[in-house]
Amino acid sequence: MKKILTAILGMLTLCCLCGCSALLIGATTAGSVGMGVDTIRLERFVEYSAAWNAALATMEEMNAQIATENQLSGIIEAEVDGAKITINIRQMKDRPASIDVTARKKGFPSLSLADKIVEDINGRLSKKTLPE
Repeated sequence: MKKILTAILGMLTLCCLCGCSALLIGATTAGSVGMGVDTIRLERFVEYSAAWNAALATMEEMNAQIATENQLSGIIEAEVDGAKITINIRQMKDRPASIDVTARKKGFPSLSLADKIVEDINGRLSKKTLPE
């Protein structure tokens, strides 16, 4: 048992250090949230425009200084409290909208800030998708 546990722990550590694995940290029927080395991904079954508007509203509420805002490419680049934020929104046909949030402060990942942004965007999208 100890050998198996050690092997699994070793493989998990190797994957995390290589940065090629995403760790699923939450899932619902409405969507899912995943985490990488410096990016948190939110996937929701919403229209692209709703995801875009929710991301912009979150940045505006956080008083972000938006450097790039390109709805066609789905990229928002901004600065919040000295951290560089990149939001990448994509949607393929019949697939959930994918919202990737990357936050780096002084070159280091700031997952707590990225998580805060994802939670705010998710909250805005949840309000719009609830039945009235």
